[in-house]
Amino acid sequence: MWVEKITKGSLDVIYDAVSLPDTQLAAYEVLSPGGILVLASYDVIPEERKDSGKRVVRAWGQPNYPSENRVVAAKLYGDSEQLTSWLKEGAIKPNRVVVLPNGLEGILEGLERLRDDRVSGVKLVAQEPA
Repeated sequence: MWVEKITKGSLDVIYDAVSLPDTQLAAYEVLSPGGILVLASYDVIPEERKDSGKRVVRAWGQPNYPSENRVVAAKLYGDSEQLTSWLKEGAIKPNRVVVLPNGLEGILEGLERLRDDRVSGVKLVAQEPA
């Protein structure tokens, strides 16, 4: 399998930030027995393809829950100097932004780009023309 060519061990945890049906299934199929697949969206993996030894969970979080998040949230939201410092140091890197043309009508083009897998590492933004 191609996974062995690019990894040195098992894939015990996979985070699928895209979470489209195809990416979910691909990640699930290469997940090690007993592994956990973390999704950024709802699970749409067909039940007949699932193995009882693998877990699928949805990522969820907010600043106050679980309690460990409070430390980071206090620094991130409560101290603008800390956030500025993290940005300068590169600890936090904002997404590159691509402004879609034609205001709200540009959203259709953006959706086509997403569907055709022509978006990677950028945030698409619709902006009304001035």
